Amino acid sequence: MINQHEYGLSRGMIYPDNGPGLPWPGLVKVSPNLKHNMYPIYDNGKKYDVVGIPEATGIDVTALTLPTYVAEVVGFSMDSSGIMYDEQELGMFSLAYRTETENHGHKIVVQFNIMASLNSTTSQTLEELATPSEFAISGESVPETLGVRKRASRIELSTRNTDRELLSAFDDALYTGSMSEIAKALADNPDTAGRIDALRSI
Repeated sequence: MINQHEYGLSRGMIYPDNGPGLPWPGLVKVSPNLKHNMYPIYDNGKKYDVVGIPEATGIDVTALTLPTYVAEVVGFSMDSSGIMYDEQELGMFSLAYRTETENHGHKIVVQFNIMASLNSTTSQTLEELATPSEFAISGESVPETLGVRKRASRIELSTRNTDRELLSAFDDALYTGSMSEIAKALADNPDTAGRIDALRSI
């Protein structure tokens, strides 16, 4: 069920180049959005149906920090002298984070295969109350194959709907494996027990 109260954002992890997850502290806001193209169907000039086809899953991220390994996938690179350069090649990465839900539950959200760039960062004069600068990042995802006829750019696992053992195994795998290993564990094992075993072996 989606109709539950959600709040907070924590345990942000970034997975660059299918490597192990790295923490992304200072995440402020993550806004995924699924775009659909709507195609009306006519017969003799009369509309009788509308077909909605997913076009792209985008994402907007606001953060207070931009660790080097995040900067490198959104178009920056640093040389051996410690100088940072912009307008560099973009990398692909995945993102995982957690939100809290009602009745002391929580939800784990994963967005796969994101290519994004830094939109803006704002610096301002010092005031009596310091206001941290925010980094705004936006991009789009490429769907991941997660089983037969299952392709998705984003998945959610929640304490309300997901088997507790599966949720626990998935949560542990986020800190020990790569996103490609996690996706493979889901794709190769359509049943809950198989997925738990595969995730625990990562």
